[in-house]
Amino acid sequence: MIITLGEFAFWALGTSYHEIQRDTSWRVAKHPRVGQRPLLQFVGPDDDKVTIEGTLYPQLTDGAESIEALRALGDAGESLPLVDEAGWVYGLFAIERVSETKRHIMGGQAQRIDFTLHLVRDDDAAIATRAYAYA
Repeated sequence: MIITLGEFAFWALGTSYHEIQRDTSWRVAKHPRVGQRPLLQFVGPDDDKVTIEGTLYPQLTDGAESIEALRALGDAGESLPLVDEAGWVYGLFAIERVSETKRHIMGGQAQRIDFTLHLVRDDDAAIATRAYAYA
């Protein structure tokens, strides 16, 4: 296992990934001032997004079924924990988008499927989960 999103595991011999990117931003308001640079005010966190890119070889893995499983998770609309192999918990993330490119088509079947999974952090789900745990 390399990383999991809920119970969906990305692992070396199955749905593996070759790149994970995290983009975290914060909101900063600018207040104009005469003759000076704007005054900055921190107003809170903004989006926390994770992008996972990988390649599937259907002749070696379950290929297209894995992509459809990710789409089904997206259809469910639930936020799921994202945890890496070292036990680092990124937080709860919702699937924002799944992209795929099928390559090297032989006999109507792709021999290679490149995919990109776009996730966005859902702090409201984390609050709901904690509230439920204490109820």
